[in-house]
Amino acid sequence: MASIDVDNTGRRDWPAGLPVRDPCISFWMSSTRGFEHLSENSTASVPVRADTVVIGSGLAGSLAAWHLLESGAKDVVMLEARDACSCASARNGGHVRPDSFYGFASYAEMRGEEQARKIIENERIVLREVENFVERYKVDCDFEPVSTFHIALTDPHLAVMKTKFEQYKSSGAAVDHIKFLDAEDAVKATRVPLATGAAEYPAATLHPAKLCQFLISSNIKNGLQLFTHAPALRVEPAADGHWAITTPRGTVIARRVLHATNAFASHLLPELKGCIIPNKSQCHALVPSRAYAGSNRLKTTQSYAYNGSHFFYSMQRKTDGIIVVGLSGFNPEFDEETRRLILEERAVDRRALPGMTTVAVNSFYKVYPDFGTQETLAPGEGMHMAWSGVVGSTAEGVPFIGEVPGKPGQWICAGWSGHGMSRIWTGAPGVVTLMNGGSWADTGLPECFELTAERLARSQEIAGRSSGKGI
Repeated sequence: MASIDVDNTGRRDWPAGLPVRDPCISFWMSSTRGFEHLSENSTASVPVRADTVVIGSGLAGSLAAWHLLESGAKDVVMLEARDACSCASARNGGHVRPDSFYGFASYAEMRGEEQARKIIENERIVLREVENFVERYKVDCDFEPVSTFHIALTDPHLAVMKTKFEQYKSSGAAVDHIKFLDAEDAVKATRVPLATGAAEYPAATLHPAKLCQFLISSNIKNGLQLFTHAPALRVEPAADGHWAITTPRGTVIARRVLHATNAFASHLLPELKGCIIPNKSQCHALVPSRAYAGSNRLKTTQSYAYNGSHFFYSMQRKTDGIIVVGLSGFNPEFDEETRRLILEERAVDRRALPGMTTVAVNSFYKVYPDFGTQETLAPGEGMHMAWSGVVGSTAEGVPFIGEVPGKPGQWICAGWSGHGMSRIWTGAPGVVTLMNGGSWADTGLPECFELTAERLARSQEIAGRSSGKGI
């Protein structure tokens, strides 16, 4: 349930530079620090030439590289500004949670019912594709299929949910996988006394860093050259229609470039300034109290919503019982100082903000009063660690996938708008299909995901209007 709003100021003229060199460590990163390729080629010079350069080692870049190599690509180089898989893919909430109906009306308003339906259906496909991939390749990433609950904490929000569900259903979409619960059943199923109702549908939990690291290891075995701590500083035209990608450790000339940099895409593609906006999000790991440990753990994932812009979410891991609680930077409970810092640090994942942590943890304790509070919990229970991440949002809430207009040979899959885990597993293979000469129809993706010249111009117009500074 990601908000389509960009920020709480209305401005979109925020530049994206490079990721900070000294980011905080997430729970997912803290448990995978022994990864052998974490700082792969961190001092070596980059090669002079390559066929394809992938910029970004998160799930989008790593899965795209997987499909490039599977399709026979040679001389594939990956550039990463920091440690391998150290950005959003290793900082999220640890679940694959498709939007099963809630965003349909907003998407339909912007793109029409057919495209809106395809957007929602694509997220269901991603859930299936991730599960199939994990099973086929026996990926050790703590993958667990679960149900998820969209829990209404107020009657008005429950009414909004039901209206949005009926809008989706009336479009002809399949809804047999979605179940609505009344207040009594919702309280019983979710253990949330404040629940006024809930919608239940399929989802999954996983360890995102382990999944990404599996891809990276496999790619290196298949010939990928990964260079960490080698940020791409600029991409410029070279001879014969190739591109020169400059890093602090040399310049590599390539026939094709794939931008998988999400919130930071406009650093190398200035035409995307204001079109993909960095926004700060934050997650928190809690050690469960006895009431939520062992067989008492939460066996579903959930979002808790007072309204469409006041919500948070959680999941609990099966393996160690850790509970991950996340929220976006738009929560109305934040104090003025926290709001100021969120805007100042919107593209910075150097630290977790105390104001965001307080709201997140107290919100969780409020919906689960039998969990306890930080004052009543035993030593070691409750708040364990907090971390921040940077979400890359587009005006339409859907990604940019395709060849960059006016720059033949440069490609992009970015702008996941907080739903990367429910979109990347079709989006990354899709862009590789295009890079290999396939048509958009061959990708199976919603047409509204394609980065066309028309869509870019429209996004730039929105950015110009919002910033008040023109294009």
